[in-house]
Amino acid sequence: MHWSPWQGIRAMHKRVRDVRGIQPCYRNDVALIMRELDASGLLRRCPGKKRIERRNYFSHGPNYTWHIDGNDKLKFFGIWVYLGIDGFSRKIIWLKAGTSNRQQTFVARYFFDAIQEHSGCPRFIRADRGKENLLIGQMQVAFHFRESGDQGRDSFRVGTSVHNQRAECFNSMLKKTWIKKWQVTFEAMMESGMLDLDNPVHINCLQYTHLPLLERELNIEQRLWNAKECSRSIWETRPSLYFPTRRYLFIIQIKKVQKSSTQCEKGICIFLQALLICSAK
Repeated sequence: MHWSPWQGIRAMHKRVRDVRGIQPCYRNDVALIMRELDASGLLRRCPGKKRIERRNYFSHGPNYTWHIDGNDKLKFFGIWVYLGIDGFSRKIIWLKAGTSNRQQTFVARYFFDAIQEHSGCPRFIRADRGKENLLIGQMQVAFHFRESGDQGRDSFRVGTSVHNQRAECFNSMLKKTWIKKWQVTFEAMMESGMLDLDNPVHINCLQYTHLPLLERELNIEQRLWNAKECSRSIWETRPSLYFPTRRYLFIIQIKKVQKSSTQCEKGICIFLQALLICSAK
């Protein structure tokens, strides 16, 4: 039998049982044999050896870095969640539910509403490589380009999920609590025959009836998170208390821009707003 140095106990058990047809074949027996024949390989492939080294997160201050990410655990029901969180204070900037997080205009609208609320944008944005973040990246670079020139391109940073830990951490918490509750609710609707995922009319009706409720509950989750005490913070205080400082906020003078409905439908108007604002003197 071909012996690959990268095959573990489970892979070898399936090969012996399914390819060689040896019955009965117990996984414990395969493990004992491999510990005798390939002890060094098992040690090398130990899951603990592949664990990413835990590091301390560092940010200069509030509004220095915003982390953005989407959560698609409810995508089978036609619902997506998207969030933005401040890396230093861990304050939730926005937490929205919508019918898609793949549409660039949807996600860009969340970001644009946030910078309107705070009258500025962060120094850096950390996101993953999803196409839905492309328009946010263009807006962020456009806002910084007038002051920083070509260096403004570094204001939007993309990478793997392990480097977007603030957003991933909150998504993990949200999955275990709020999302789990709605998954159970929607699955109960499917079992009772009220909801058919193969019927687009059912999905549209679910979005129409439940999105306002989901938005209200997410607003509550956002307020509770921003009001809770951060036990691992060196100040051990609430995110909303030491967030308001504008030290690292890139101040933007928001001006109203006339938008045509055609431009809005094409998803151009939001980016034009960013270009016009950053070019205004």
